[in-house]
Amino acid sequence: MRPSKIGIVLKIIAALFGGAELKTAFDEGPLPAPARRRRRLPAFIVIFAVLIVAVFTVPWLGNALFYPWAVSLTGQPTVPGYWQGEVPYGRGDLRRVVVRLTFMAPGKGCNGKCSDIRGSAKVCKGAQPVSYEVRGKAIDHSGAHLSLSFTTGSTAPGAHLSSLDAEWAGGDRIGITTTLTVTEADGSWHSDHQPTKPVRFELYRGTEADFTAACSSTRALLQLAQRTNS
Repeated sequence: MRPSKIGIVLKIIAALFGGAELKTAFDEGPLPAPARRRRRLPAFIVIFAVLIVAVFTVPWLGNALFYPWAVSLTGQPTVPGYWQGEVPYGRGDLRRVVVRLTFMAPGKGCNGKCSDIRGSAKVCKGAQPVSYEVRGKAIDHSGAHLSLSFTTGSTAPGAHLSSLDAEWAGGDRIGITTTLTVTEADGSWHSDHQPTKPVRFELYRGTEADFTAACSSTRALLQLAQRTNS
């Protein structure tokens, strides 16, 4: 293609002023087609999306800030989850216990009096495990000290879990100190018949499968023994 008059004039001007030779669209051929503009999303859709993200993110961030023992931003271990261990009820009487703990952020007006830990537990005893409802709270901001309450609807005579003091160092172990509560044969409770020696045991990180299958092996062995003796 022959250079146009405008292209020649521009080259002459560049030469007169000592500049580099100007390249023009006339030298390079026809101009490329303009880029197609992307359509922008309407403002109300963007605002709506931001609000949706905020609704789900802000509470989570707030819980991670105020309850780091329950919600972790870095994937570190937390108190909520499944735990298992063995409770010494007496000499030679170790009973398996499984615990499921969940976090429930206290509502307004609690003033530190509401339970922020909920859950359930099972203690393996013979063919029928003893089930408990668990409630509790973190005594300090990090959750290093927990107060747990085990409540059972069972009136079976014997020793039961009740109030537990727990220590958690941020890993997969919880140290427990408690005093067992004794129920009489008639289902009554007498303060002068209660043990005073504290019981100590440890809970270790478990799984949902551990919680679900707990006590099933003990129950199966007892049923087999009953069938064998009958």
